[in-house]
Amino acid sequence: MKTYYDIDFKKELVKEYLDGKSLNNLYQTYGVAKSTIAGWIKKYSEECQYIKPHNKENNASSEEIRALNKKIKE
Repeated sequence: MKTYYDIDFKKELVKEYLDGKSLNNLYQTYGVAKSTIAGWIKKYSEECQYIKPHNKENNASSEEIRALNKKIKE
């Protein structure tokens, strides 16, 4: 079964990668394949370099998305 991810989630992972997290760390944290994340990095890295920091409301929303994705995976 193919999993679809929200574009904001993809960009958040790219931003975390650009901030110094490794592909392996992102894979372990979110359960998204390294090759998938690498594709997102290639696609969104330039755009994500210019994204303003998330406000608390967006960050809480992102945390909720991550938790729900983790539950779905389980």
